[in-house]
Amino acid sequence: MVEQARNWVSTVNQVDADAADGTQMLARLRHAQTQAPDAVKAVVAARELIEVFSMEALDLIDRTESLSREWAQDPARHDLPEAMQRELHALGGAAAVSGVPSLAQVARALERRLAQVTPGPMVFAQLPAVFEALQQLLDAYREGRAPAVAPDLLERIDARGEDLADQDAVAHAVRVM
Repeated sequence: MVEQARNWVSTVNQVDADAADGTQMLARLRHAQTQAPDAVKAVVAARELIEVFSMEALDLIDRTESLSREWAQDPARHDLPEAMQRELHALGGAAAVSGVPSLAQVARALERRLAQVTPGPMVFAQLPAVFEALQQLLDAYREGRAPAVAPDLLERIDARGEDLADQDAVAHAVRVM
């Protein structure tokens, strides 16, 4: 849709030397005038979708991170990882629907992993790194870049051991295309 808008603008900006009376240019202007509002509406709607999704995703990441801190304080509370899974499930679904598959992949991998992990200091120390990766992916998306997840982060999250992710892995986990 953006490409169509650019084409219409370039059409309007073209000067037709063969049309001495300007009728051809006037016809182009009228055509562009009838078509441009749809392109503008599409661009505005896409930007609004990005903003709405970004705000919701940020809230979901923040709530999940807050729940993880509570869980670290009280590892016996089994309701907290379940609540984190619900938040991550919502984040993964919203990201997938909004066209941010990399964010959806990490959220879903962490959601699955939380069902298998045994709470302990190693897990609690590693969760902030995963939340940092989620935040980096969201920031890249908000800035109009196409974020991608390094496969090693997903492998670490899906691994069977207690090693969710380490700081070095997260530092190189998010690539921007």
